[in-house]
Amino acid sequence: GRGSRGGRAGGRGGAHGHGHGNQDEDGPAAPGSTAGEEAARHPVLYVRVDPAQEWLCSVSLKQTESMWTAQLEKSRDVVAQSYAVTGLANVITTVLNPTSAVQALGNCLCSKTTFCRVRIEAALMLGATAEELTYDTAIPILCKFFADHSRDPSTGQLRPNCFADLAEHLVMQAMPMAVAQARDGLFRSPQAAVDLILHFLDNCDNTGNTFRDSNYVAAFLQALGCLRVTEQSDMSALMRQLDRHLALEEICASPHYVVGAACLTSLVNIAISLEEQDGVKAAVRRTLEGFMAQGVPYQLRR
Repeated sequence: GRGSRGGRAGGRGGAHGHGHGNQDEDGPAAPGSTAGEEAARHPVLYVRVDPAQEWLCSVSLKQTESMWTAQLEKSRDVVAQSYAVTGLANVITTVLNPTSAVQALGNCLCSKTTFCRVRIEAALMLGATAEELTYDTAIPILCKFFADHSRDPSTGQLRPNCFADLAEHLVMQAMPMAVAQARDGLFRSPQAAVDLILHFLDNCDNTGNTFRDSNYVAAFLQALGCLRVTEQSDMSALMRQLDRHLALEEICASPHYVVGAACLTSLVNIAISLEEQDGVKAAVRRTLEGFMAQGVPYQLRR
């Protein structure tokens, strides 16, 4: 059938009727085996079922970490790469030592030859799966990528924005949400993620850039609403940024009011996360009510 075209094979192996393509004649993997050892044991690099997506049914495919990694690194099909990113994210949440899976997603993020949308998915999955066991590995990868692409290596300061490379710009625009999703063992945002977003908003420089940075700034402002902080100083810094950009929006509106809409979205998300602080919720409610009047642009009222 056409589903067999997706297997990159040099020997035994294949997919079962329910899409389980992670077993071969050598039997199950040893509990302590690494992804590299797994790759050496399997004669099939990876398996794809219904690569043309012609089956009118839901297909669930289970593979080993090494097979998902091989699919991500060796396939030139962006759909296959996207499935591999999701597969590796599932591996990260189910194995005891997900370091190699995290590194595979990090390599995908840094690969300029990979389609930018796949790299964006890898970044978001790194952030979404960065919890107690993995955030010490994932957050440095995300922060280093952002620093390498936005900071002057000699001074460590942010360079002026440059959106000449659209693919790199789209990946960078996904970075704030990626780092904002990370959580430690107490469901708090790592301090490195908080500092990265606040530092950018304090020092963003669009001087000399051919394009406006409204959507770029809006991505960082919307990421503020996904942060979970416990220090009062951090919360004050978040609210100060939102108030400042809302004030700037009244003076010089961004295209389609994307900056103001991002600020309001973050205010709502922050208020929802603060279950016991009724004073903050009341202040947010008053702010939102001010944007519901008839004279306010539709993009902000909605």
